[in-house]
Amino acid sequence: MEAWWEWHGTDHPLLMALACRVLTQPVSASSCERNWAVWDTVHTARRNRLGSEKCKDLVYVAHNWKVVHNWHMADEGAGVVSAYIR
Repeated sequence: MEAWWEWHGTDHPLLMALACRVLTQPVSASSCERNWAVWDTVHTARRNRLGSEKCKDLVYVAHNWKVVHNWHMADEGAGVVSAYIR
C-alpha cells in the first residue's frame, strides 16, 4: 500500500502522508468491547427503565471512575494504566 502511494501520491504529499498513517493503523474492537461491558453493567434487568440520557451519564461516570482508579493504582505501583491515559 505504501508503495502505491509512493508511486502515485507524489503530487499530493500531505494526502499521501495522511493516508499512509491512517491506513496502516491496526484495527481493534477492544475499546468498543470495554464500552459495551460498561453499558451491560449500567443497563441491567433491574434498571431497564432508565432513559438513554441517564444511561449515557452513568456510563460516562463509570468509565471515568475506572480511568481515575487505574491512574491512582499505577501511581502507587499496584496497577497498570491504560495506554490512552499517558
